[in-house]
Amino acid sequence: MRSCGGCFGLVVYAVGVALAALALRMPMLARYVPIAGASIVIAAGALQFSRWKARMLACCRSMCASANALRYGLHCVACCAPLTAVLCVIGVMDFRAMAFVTVAITIERWMPGKERIVGVAVMGVGVTLLVSR
Repeated sequence: MRSCGGCFGLVVYAVGVALAALALRMPMLARYVPIAGASIVIAAGALQFSRWKARMLACCRSMCASANALRYGLHCVACCAPLTAVLCVIGVMDFRAMAFVTVAITIERWMPGKERIVGVAVMGVGVTLLVSR
């Protein structure tokens, strides 16, 4: 399972490097990068209200890790994917972003019913990014 996470990280890194190189070569594209990033964050917040997110979160909360580790891991990865996208947009090395996403994942994982609060907070961050561009 650890190697799957490493492969996913490599893919995300490669896509990020390619997009950054493309934005450097195309000034017109570079102007839209902040808007695209803010849109991704807003969409991640909106996903917090979806039935898909509720289903993934319920599976992540209820499964026993020893029952089927691969299935449990896939549900948890899917459940955290929108918030991981937020981290990728804001910056994986930004301490504030890491803290925000860590708190958000902890709240939604251990406090049932609070995932909507996380959604509102994430959408607020997205709107702030959009307005401040």
